[in-house]
Amino acid sequence: MPRSKSTARAEARRRHRAAHSIEPNVLSGDVMTPGASSGAAMPAAVSTEPARRGILGFRMPDVRADLEALPAELRANRWLWLAFALMLSAPIAYAASTYMSADAAGALRFYYGLMVTPPAIPVLVGGFVAHRGTYLVGLLLGVMNAAIVVGIGTSSLQPGSVGTGDLLSVSATYFVYASAMGALFGGLAGWYRKFLGENSRRQRAARDARAQEQRRKAKQETRPGRSGR
Repeated sequence: MPRSKSTARAEARRRHRAAHSIEPNVLSGDVMTPGASSGAAMPAAVSTEPARRGILGFRMPDVRADLEALPAELRANRWLWLAFALMLSAPIAYAASTYMSADAAGALRFYYGLMVTPPAIPVLVGGFVAHRGTYLVGLLLGVMNAAIVVGIGTSSLQPGSVGTGDLLSVSATYFVYASAMGALFGGLAGWYRKFLGENSRRQRAARDARAQEQRRKAKQETRPGRSGR
């Protein structure tokens, strides 16, 4: 009698395990066996693998996603405000130089040149501190650069010295040039920041590996002394 009861309990446990060995897939509604679950997890792990980068870390940008993220980037990243403030300080320095002495005016004109001459410092700063869409940040700063240079250049011309058609042609050419240079150098500054970050992570991983190897060797060296005691 006790033997039949233990056999019945074992049979009940076997049926319970068999019933719970087939579980539904919550996401797709399909039935997955335990053997199939490991096989199905393999494609998911492969799909989450990050996309490979191009030569020297360059890759084609996702323009649509970068454009969607740009307003939030401009609002949240306060370091970008510094880049735009530096660009806006250029016309202020130029205007102030007209009321200064020759030495002070020369220093202010030199500062103005650093802020607007490609690669302009505000463009490099903006591309370096932006989290994504660095070329778009550089493009915006390049447009501001062109507006400042064209505005100051046209205001300093004598009336009638340059034809309207020539002035528009030169202005449009400089807008294209400054915008392209801004996007280029903004993207390069962002790539350089990522390069420095990846290089720092590799050096940190190498230091951790060396420290772990030294700890392992130290443990191996102390084992004979302990066993001798």
